[in-house]
Amino acid sequence: MLNQLISEGYTDYAYLQSWKSFLRSIRNDIRYRNIMNRRRLQTLLRNENKRDSDLFSIHNHAEYDYIMFDRTEKGDYAPGGLTVEGRRMLLEYLLFTQQEMNTILISEEEIEAILQAWYETDGIRVYRDELEPVHHAYLGELVFKPDCTINEEKTTSPFPVFFVEIDIHLGKQELFRWIKERQRITHQNFFFFPSNYSNEVAKLTWNKLTFVVSRIDITEARDAERIVRHWLGIDMYHGKRKEQHKQMIIQLLIQSMKNEQLFKEDEKASTKLLYASEFTNRLSRLIETEEILSEETNHLLAKVLKELGNEAFPID
Repeated sequence: MLNQLISEGYTDYAYLQSWKSFLRSIRNDIRYRNIMNRRRLQTLLRNENKRDSDLFSIHNHAEYDYIMFDRTEKGDYAPGGLTVEGRRMLLEYLLFTQQEMNTILISEEEIEAILQAWYETDGIRVYRDELEPVHHAYLGELVFKPDCTINEEKTTSPFPVFFVEIDIHLGKQELFRWIKERQRITHQNFFFFPSNYSNEVAKLTWNKLTFVVSRIDITEARDAERIVRHWLGIDMYHGKRKEQHKQMIIQLLIQSMKNEQLFKEDEKASTKLLYASEFTNRLSRLIETEEILSEETNHLLAKVLKELGNEAFPID
């Protein structure tokens, strides 16, 4: 219909055609999609995690924590709707189209209703005077397959794609509450694939988020990690002083104990540091109880201490 009108001389409709093309592209772009649909997210945030504190004694707290930890599971790429960031871009582009065509495409009442809906459904407040007519430049879409890999055939974005792994010690529900709060505060979003890390021998586990970063201003992996950590509101690991990390490890090397392997040969140094951090937290909890440690707990401490004593932790 629009093509026909344009061919008949109604050239202003080319602006509306451009907006529709922008809409088709952005709705397939992983950078502007929510991690899951709204109903599923609301159900997740509403459910209560009920735990029986009598399931394990304090002597088996490591096993208790390991079993009861609320893990995120890796699944297929099945995103939710557009993020508020993407919806705002569409609305601003529509205002630009309306301005260029010199006609009313959306009323002020409709705009206010949209902004109110964003606040009620996502908790994100955008005021009318914050919106300006903007011709958003869009240089290509980043499309993923259901198996969480890049769809090379449909992807037209020229920018490099970085995958930033962040280890999070929050349970699944707490994690998504945190992400939702960061979206509310920043009005931005980074798509991520959830998964978890589990080591049954050591009884340690945490959740992992793999963020997808692809922007015109990001050309190195270090910068991609920096903006993700800034968005999350956590410190950049590489920004800490080398001496701080070394001191943490030195404090753990209190004695040589059983020679048992805890880490895989290809384990990343950052993961080993997370072991050290988790171990320190658990050790402090055990000391505070003033209880005699179980054989299982002593066995865990021995393995961690020995492995940390034999490992080198390169700090970039």
